Amino acid sequence: MTKANQFIYFIAFILLLITKVDLVLAQQPGIHFEAIARDRNNNPAKDRRIYIKASILQGAAAGLPVFIEEHRSRTNSEGIFQIIIGNGTRVGGTYASILNIPWRTLNYSLKIQVAIEPIANVVNWNYQNEWIDLGASPFGLVPYAGTALMAEQVAASAAVLSFSGGTTGLSPTTASQGNVVLGGILGIANGGTGSSVKNFVDLSTQQQVGGEKSFLQSLQANAGIMVAGSLSLQGNSTPLLIDNQSGSSGDLLVSRGAGFSPQWVSAQSVLGVKSKSRSVVLTAAEVFFIPVNGLDSNDGISVLMEVDAVPRPVPNYYIYRDIPNNRVEVHFTAPFTGFVTWVIVD
Repeated sequence: MTKANQFIYFIAFILLLITKVDLVLAQQPGIHFEAIARDRNNNPAKDRRIYIKASILQGAAAGLPVFIEEHRSRTNSEGIFQIIIGNGTRVGGTYASILNIPWRTLNYSLKIQVAIEPIANVVNWNYQNEWIDLGASPFGLVPYAGTALMAEQVAASAAVLSFSGGTTGLSPTTASQGNVVLGGILGIANGGTGSSVKNFVDLSTQQQVGGEKSFLQSLQANAGIMVAGSLSLQGNSTPLLIDNQSGSSGDLLVSRGAGFSPQWVSAQSVLGVKSKSRSVVLTAAEVFFIPVNGLDSNDGISVLMEVDAVPRPVPNYYIYRDIPNNRVEVHFTAPFTGFVTWVIVD
């Protein structure tokens, strides 16, 4: 069945209760969406199984997808289907959930793609190959009360910061239901039980921080971080990034001297090993080539022949250092069946 046979027309593009948040326990909040599907003859696609891909885009229709999910639904007797955006199967996008999208920017569009399952069985039909792009429409309002949900999650027993004197630098200087502007230094003495630094901390100026502190988000130091004592990283499963490079498993952090950032390098490189491996099984081979990047006349070469069964005769061999082609040639005095193991060091 061709795309033309599956083309549908959206009669309605309705966001029901656009700011509604389903706060039922263990239920994922989402945006209600309803539409009518029609076939190319403008007849309602009644009682049909359909697949929907909902993409929330940054900005206009060509914007970066921040959240993509898929749904499988079925139209009713009038051709109407309903989904809840946020409750589908996530298949891509910048954010893992619509809860994480910063809706306050008011700059998002919703793109809908649909595929209709054919009534009759079609061999090798795959909805992933039958998406119909229905275009994108901008969100006119913030569609999700994420901020309200976050506020609801604040425990009733959470710590409260109160000011009872010492109001220098505060505006207003008395209790207020509005904003409090801090014009000077905020000092918290005692009463810090259960407190932790939960927001972005800028250490661009020299500061002294006494006692143990917990940084749950970003820690930025424009002039670097100097540790006089020991530095302990506990329970950290995130790679340590150096110039946005995290290295690979088993790599070592090597200093490159003053003025240069340290660099992740493999332990093999630190030891000067240029090549170390074992060949696949060779059958009646007369020559075997070992590629070596940067091969030179001072490299140490060790080659070992290993049979794949016993008894099996092992011929003599000799090696040729082919520097122009960056390879080592292993020549056998008789056809050899087995493995070649080698180590080449700088």
